[in-house]
Amino acid sequence: EGLSCSDLFVDVVDDVFRSPEGRQVLVDSQNGRDPVPPYEPPTLSPERKKDAPHYKRGAKDGYYMYKSSSGNEYSGHWKSGRRHGFGMAKYRDGEVFHGDWRRGRRHGHGVLHLANKDVFDGDWDTNQKHGLGVYHWADGEVDISWYEKDARLESVRWNKDRRLAYLLDMKGSKKEQISLNKAAKIVKGWEKKAEVYDC
Repeated sequence: EGLSCSDLFVDVVDDVFRSPEGRQVLVDSQNGRDPVPPYEPPTLSPERKKDAPHYKRGAKDGYYMYKSSSGNEYSGHWKSGRRHGFGMAKYRDGEVFHGDWRRGRRHGHGVLHLANKDVFDGDWDTNQKHGLGVYHWADGEVDISWYEKDARLESVRWNKDRRLAYLLDMKGSKKEQISLNKAAKIVKGWEKKAEVYDC
């Protein structure tokens, strides 16, 4: 079962504002920034793998691993021949997506690891970013944004040492520097939106 927007919101705020011990922090004392862990493929639990692959009217159903002739791979659940449920896709360009799928498209919560080492962790609706999302830049900066149909509507960026915050425009460019308190209030104000939206 995927995370709701409100669950993701709590995880996002914890990731940006709290240490693993639960203390309020803005900077990781060891390396001066939030650690973004290197990509590690998730393991599918026995519950997720329990459906043996089978075919209904010639289409894949259940857990199945597939590799295309172009080099793209998918391991996860299928329904009626389409990705449906939890799964992981590896693309030949180096991108990796693991998360929820519906009718062959990214839908629900998912994490996209880009070839350039940036990471997007957020909500999707029919292959588009939709709802709350966190973009971890390879250089250590972090954006927390609200998306609708792949368009960034509201966004705040923290620099890599979490000492500066910026309000971003819809294209993701820095619009103005804001205080850390204002940045936190803006993001925390999305909590109610996430609860109501609850994708």
